[in-house]
Amino acid sequence: MDQAIQTEKKLLRQQFRADRRSLNVSEWQAKSGSICQAISQFPKFQASKQVLAFFSTNQEPDLSSLWQAFPDKTWGFPRTVENRRMQWHGMKIDNLDPSRTLGRYGIYEPLSCQPLIDLALVDLILVPAVACDRQGIRLGNGGGYYDIFLTEPSLNSDSYKLGIIFDLTLVDYLPHDPWDIYLDGICTEFGIQAVASAQSLSAFGMMDAELRPTNAKMTATSAQD
Repeated sequence: MDQAIQTEKKLLRQQFRADRRSLNVSEWQAKSGSICQAISQFPKFQASKQVLAFFSTNQEPDLSSLWQAFPDKTWGFPRTVENRRMQWHGMKIDNLDPSRTLGRYGIYEPLSCQPLIDLALVDLILVPAVACDRQGIRLGNGGGYYDIFLTEPSLNSDSYKLGIIFDLTLVDYLPHDPWDIYLDGICTEFGIQAVASAQSLSAFGMMDAELRPTNAKMTATSAQD
């Protein structure tokens, strides 16, 4: 392990978390809403039946309006277990509160009694991050949970890994280790872009310019926040 890289990552986490905290509540809500709008218009999301998401903490983008708008999709959320691993559970979007609890890091998690997600059927993973760079490198919180999960043998190898951040934490370059997993795309409040290391989005029939969100409202199939 390169100690210099670890030190640099630690300092960058502090910087980017401070940047995120600089958003006031109205800005945070508006930018989160734009991210949800962009995802809702992404063909990969629209075609996905099973999506892995996360509960926002420390002013991460709030995706709750997204899953509330699409309750017919199968949504999975992580629960931390031993050895820096996560188990993914399906949850009823229209009745979340009785099905979740605060986990060891003060983040909402599904109760262990909730049904497990079949990772082989996952189409799309919405990946939280402290920051991302344009090559698809993700700076996480430092626990290694997603680094381990994204190499899980049972995970569908074709699932699309989409980093979810605010634009103020998207940079040209981040220090990284050999085990860091590249994302396929990054979503900010300004839209979704493929990254330099990922395969072209031409498979989805779209160019980057077409991935910008429009002003059209997200079609909701249930009540929104």
